[in-house]
Amino acid sequence: MHEQELAKRLKDREQAAFEYLIDYYKPKIEKFVFQYGIEPNRISEVVKEVFVNIGRKTDKFEQDTIHPIIHQIMIQTLKEDERRQKKVRKVAGNLNDSTQYGYYFERVEHISNQMNLREMSSKYKVPLILNYFFDKSKDEIATILKTNEVSMNKMLQQGEKLLSDKFNKIATSQQERTLHDSLMEMRYAFQRLPEFTDKQEVMVSIDQARKSQKWKKLVPTVGAVLGLFLFALLGLNYIQEQKAELKAAQEEEKAAKREAAEAIATTEPDEYIEELNPEIVEYMEQAIENFGAEIGLDDVNSFPVVQSVRSIIDELKRSPDMFGGVDDTKNYIDMMLTLPSDIVEKLESPSAAEPYSFMEVLGVSFMYEREFEGYLQKLVTSIPVDEYEQIVASQDNPVEYTGSEEIKNFLRLINEQGYVVSFDPGYSYLMVKLDMKEFKEKLAEKGYSEAYLSYVDYTVNQYSLDWTDWEVVADTLLEIESLINQYGDDYTEEFQEYLYHDMVNYLNQYLKIWDGQTTVYETEREEYYQFLENNPDSIYSNIIRSTLKDWEENEWKRTEEDYFSVEKLWFQLDEQFKNVKLDDIVELNRWPFTVNTGGLYRDYSSNLDTNLLNELNPLEVVSLYAYAYEKEDSNTYSMLYHSMNMEQNLEVDWFNMRNIGSYGLTDYTSENTATVYFAEWDRNVLASVELMKEDGIWKIMK
Repeated sequence: MHEQELAKRLKDREQAAFEYLIDYYKPKIEKFVFQYGIEPNRISEVVKEVFVNIGRKTDKFEQDTIHPIIHQIMIQTLKEDERRQKKVRKVAGNLNDSTQYGYYFERVEHISNQMNLREMSSKYKVPLILNYFFDKSKDEIATILKTNEVSMNKMLQQGEKLLSDKFNKIATSQQERTLHDSLMEMRYAFQRLPEFTDKQEVMVSIDQARKSQKWKKLVPTVGAVLGLFLFALLGLNYIQEQKAELKAAQEEEKAAKREAAEAIATTEPDEYIEELNPEIVEYMEQAIENFGAEIGLDDVNSFPVVQSVRSIIDELKRSPDMFGGVDDTKNYIDMMLTLPSDIVEKLESPSAAEPYSFMEVLGVSFMYEREFEGYLQKLVTSIPVDEYEQIVASQDNPVEYTGSEEIKNFLRLINEQGYVVSFDPGYSYLMVKLDMKEFKEKLAEKGYSEAYLSYVDYTVNQYSLDWTDWEVVADTLLEIESLINQYGDDYTEEFQEYLYHDMVNYLNQYLKIWDGQTTVYETEREEYYQFLENNPDSIYSNIIRSTLKDWEENEWKRTEEDYFSVEKLWFQLDEQFKNVKLDDIVELNRWPFTVNTGGLYRDYSSNLDTNLLNELNPLEVVSLYAYAYEKEDSNTYSMLYHSMNMEQNLEVDWFNMRNIGSYGLTDYTSENTATVYFAEWDRNVLASVELMKEDGIWKIMK
């Protein structure tokens, strides 16, 4: 749908237009709200408020394009929420925000980046988020922020400096890494964020706000009729309330002026600092002591992972409930300070383990590559590069190393933990890597089949990719597809779901659905057509082919409908629906089920002209039937039965289908027969309707 058409339909308050808007913008707004720093348990609340404000300002869409205005409304809503929360904290103290960023990010530096972004002034973090995570050009950012490019550049540079200064304080283990590298890696984590807000709840919020707005407009009319009576009855109370409200408004205005003065005086908002919970501090110190004893070192304070834990726990002064509570914080400390060999030892078999356990083992094991490597770099700072080879040669038998006792103990440690040291002569650099052969052997002993071991290889490849090059995503897509095709049945259901989500995230990234880039450039078309030529049998080929067809019909412009959901992929891979084409999988997010049903019903029910049915597909016929049935219009819906349907009955709970049914799938079983399935998000089929053509028109059989 073009923006001009969407703007017109939104102004006309068409429900389908709002549903369309939500489908496309909700993932983007949720991601931005998360990056801005809203606590995850409040994201749904704020996202709904953004859409309510969008609904109130649809009249603005005529004079500008929708895209920048929606961003402006979103940013303004976030600023207003921030001001309200600041006032609440002044009255009630620091609140339990349950941020728990450790749940969304694997790397400590990513958690720290997100925390630092969260604490920054919106003046700086908004340009940073738009630039790094939404790929907005400087001109686009300036338009959204209603400023000139010079001012915007200054804000972006100041924001980068503030964030970089804080990043450099914790980036001790990998000095060659930059803030840019770290932020680019975070894009992958943002693509994997869960859905925070239910679409139906957003629709209800918009509807309630709309009704409230209508009532406010109605009040003056009612007051004109009943004014004298109401004044006599309630006048005095009303005047007193107005005085109180005026006084409160004046106080609020004074407070706002004070806050504005404070904002001018400082480039960053004052941080709310609390004392660390003594129980957590004691637990952390004991865990560090135990960690030192286990690796055989008296002083582990210079060990990178220990520094990371101290740094993150210190962040609790600003966000005391960052991990959700004392127990969750202890679990985080345990995870970070549990050596890889121990966490592998505790891993249960695939059938018994929690779904996240295997991924946690991978995350910790790869994390310690950086931790061990960072510690080794500190140990070799005073050693000539030409002695590095001796370290590498001695790692299998550390007692043979003739250098410092610290390095000898380190070699013993990584030997026990299953890591190897190698020398990169190009950079004169010692690297520490997980011994993949030994690691996979341990997993196999735990009952993890070749399917899971192949996923380990896939994960290793992910760490080596340059995610700023979008073309490499194609290789990743094919690699995941290969895992599904070769080992699908060997994975647990939860693990398969994880892979499906990966496939869809990468596919949308490959098609640049989330980048906000409308034009499909020639180089991109060449890439997509080359993919189709090289991979004609890929599960993605039909999706890409269908998308290219839509783009071509739209003058090579991306649209809001391009987003591909994981549910559609599930259906495509489900044996039951193997003959259902992609274009015949329709999300049922409206009533009636198809967009043309309402107008069609008005025309057809008035004269029962069968010519109106000639071009309808099976789902459209079923939608017309259901709409007429719910209106108890038997004269209309009975005409949609096939003459061979002697029972003239269809046992489907259409009311239930309106509220539960999520997808309609049409399976053309032959040229003249078809089955329409109504299925939930989890592919559970709620009902099916069989149709057959009669005189060229699809009619209902049963």
